[in-house]
Amino acid sequence: MTRLELRGTTVQVGGEPATLFSAIEMLPPAPRAQPAAGAPPARAQLALEAIGEGLVVTGAQGHVDYLNPAAVALIGVPAEEAEGRPFAELVSFVDEHDRRPLPDPVKQCLAAGARVGLGRRALLVTRGGAERNVELSASPMRGPGGEVLGVAAALHDVTELRGLTRQMSYQASHDALTGLVNRREFERRLAEAMEVSRAG
Repeated sequence: MTRLELRGTTVQVGGEPATLFSAIEMLPPAPRAQPAAGAPPARAQLALEAIGEGLVVTGAQGHVDYLNPAAVALIGVPAEEAEGRPFAELVSFVDEHDRRPLPDPVKQCLAAGARVGLGRRALLVTRGGAERNVELSASPMRGPGGEVLGVAAALHDVTELRGLTRQMSYQASHDALTGLVNRREFERRLAEAMEVSRAG
């Protein structure tokens, strides 16, 4: 439905008064353009691209739908190459101390339908063999009916932090000049060895 607005104004034409009528059609406001179904708004997309944490989004089968730039840098695979592939094909996870393989967190999340996290000892190993210390949290994405539509996994690179922790631990237990264990560490190790020998 439209509205018509009329206005009349007196004007002089050739020295004679005349009435000038103008009509303006008032249209209803145009509907706002909505993003295509499933597409995030442009601003949200910019936010996903800007965050410093790696973000991996998969579908219900565990195949990668999206990697933000931080995830691309961590995983070492271009987003175009990763899309449509199972997450477990791109990276694997091992325990940093004993190198024991850790289960695929995306598969675990899909199977449990609940948030899954990798412990503080997780080491991400890329296809090229690069290793990064990471903390990972994989959460199910649910549709309106509660069905699991996929997984959103956040990857936090803690390689530098873990390196500093190891360095501080070493410096706390070793003499700076000689590199040998210091007295406190020597006494701790001696007490531990005596305890083990007593236990049999």
